[in-house]
Amino acid sequence: MSDENKKTTVRVSSAYTRVVGNAKLDVVNTKQQTGLPKKAYNKKWVVLMTKGNRTTVVAQTDKKYPSIDALLLKEKELKAAEAKKDE
Repeated sequence: MSDENKKTTVRVSSAYTRVVGNAKLDVVNTKQQTGLPKKAYNKKWVVLMTKGNRTTVVAQTDKKYPSIDALLLKEKELKAAEAKKDE
């Protein structure tokens, strides 16, 4: 069987999502996703924050785990702001 006829499996990266209040935070592989903000395509991994119909880029990295760390940091900031607002 030639190399051209071999079937390959594409493994889609697992999603990493957090929700804080009305904000949704996602870690996205830009190589596997379309329809993202233009700024998101500078690096392979991006952290996006969606509030309502508005999506903003929080962080961009070349590897997944630094993006997850950036997401967790933003999550802590949002939770602190929520707690401060509730006081």
